Amino acid sequence: SVEDLGSSFAVTVAAKAYARFVELGLEGADAIFSDNCFDLAAGDAHRVTVDKREIFTDSPAQGSVLEGLTAESFRSMLTVRSIADTY
Repeated sequence: SVEDLGSSFAVTVAAKAYARFVELGLEGADAIFSDNCFDLAAGDAHRVTVDKREIFTDSPAQGSVLEGLTAESFRSMLTVRSIADTY
C-alpha cells in the first residue's frame, strides 16, 4: 500500500510467505527509499518511506526532482520484487 504523508510517501509491503531480498523501485524514475533490500517473514509487513524531494526523473546524480506525484501515480510506478522474481 502507498500513503501520502505530505512531504513523503509511505510504502507498506506485506508477505504471505517468506520473501528474501525484497527490493523496491520506480518504473521510469529513481528514488532514495529509507530502506531497501530487506527480508519479510510470512505474515509480516514492513514500512518504508521516501521523501518526495528524493524522487528523481533519472539517477539522483543526473536527474531532477520529479514534481507533482500523487499517491496513485507513485503506486502505479512502484515495483516490488524479491529474489524469487529473479529466476
